[in-house]
Amino acid sequence: MNRIGQEVSDLLHRSLDSHVRIAVTGLSRAGKTAFITSLVNQLLHTSTHDNLPLLECARDGRLIGAKRVPQSNLMVPRFAYDDAMAQLHSAPPEWPQPTRDVSEIRLAVKYKPAKGAKRLLSKTSTLFIDVIDYPGEWLLDLPLLDLTFEEWSELQFANLSGIRSECAQPWLEVLDSFDGMAEANEKVIAEISQAFTEYLFACKDRGLHWVQPGRFVLPGELAGAPVLQFFPCKPSTDKPEKGSGYAMLKRRYEEYQTKVVKQFYKEHFATFDRQIVLVDCLQPLMAGDEAFNDMKQALQQIMKSFRYGQSNLLRRLFARGSTKYCLRQPKLTT
Repeated sequence: MNRIGQEVSDLLHRSLDSHVRIAVTGLSRAGKTAFITSLVNQLLHTSTHDNLPLLECARDGRLIGAKRVPQSNLMVPRFAYDDAMAQLHSAPPEWPQPTRDVSEIRLAVKYKPAKGAKRLLSKTSTLFIDVIDYPGEWLLDLPLLDLTFEEWSELQFANLSGIRSECAQPWLEVLDSFDGMAEANEKVIAEISQAFTEYLFACKDRGLHWVQPGRFVLPGELAGAPVLQFFPCKPSTDKPEKGSGYAMLKRRYEEYQTKVVKQFYKEHFATFDRQIVLVDCLQPLMAGDEAFNDMKQALQQIMKSFRYGQSNLLRRLFARGSTKYCLRQPKLTT
């Protein structure tokens, strides 16, 4: 009954546009934490300044004020707004700590309705805004839902050129000694997985952004979990045995798809009403053509998770969506 009551409440709020969930993401060093801190700070102090001319409500003088309120999802860490502000005001100033996991902050924005039923019912209305911060690298994993372990492995090896080929040499040397048809050895698989993870970090250090799986470089609460211990492997001509190393890699990849990627999609990604994607173009430009083209490929893969569409009343009532981008539904079958 509690769940039904919450769904009815959400339905009413969505129909009246009194609740919106805004997700902010971007690849590493795109400025997600600084952007959210600035956005929250501007809204909290909007009654004392006039710095939001592009916000129609503020431009028309209908924005009364905003305040922080407790978030409804108690299972998600609170966005560290106070810590970020303290770092920005420190001497010397420091940039806020970067995003490592999902976090959330809720604001209640009071304003005067311009038209519609709200204006007839009350002189003022309140819009609840949930701002969700999460690593953009996790979005890079959504295409994995459409790839088998064999397809993903083939794609990873096909991309080993240029900087990637240089960074991959230590991992490839360790991989050469791996026999996927032999009985699975968790210690060996963990060691090769660590070498593969170090390869992904090396790619990031050289200015590349297209790294899969994204959780390997930003694991969050999954740090050290076996579900993050697998790597691409070329299939043998023989059918691998059930207890072989190759079978374990494939099983862990499929577990990663189901328990990590799909879980993130269903618990967070599919609940967003708006999505802001921040992009740092200066770092790839300074790193060279290969880094810039790699960032372009990463963004193209990220945007495949969205589809263009228009929002309307029925869409707000029965499906999450955006006035510009609606979420594409990846395959959720195993």
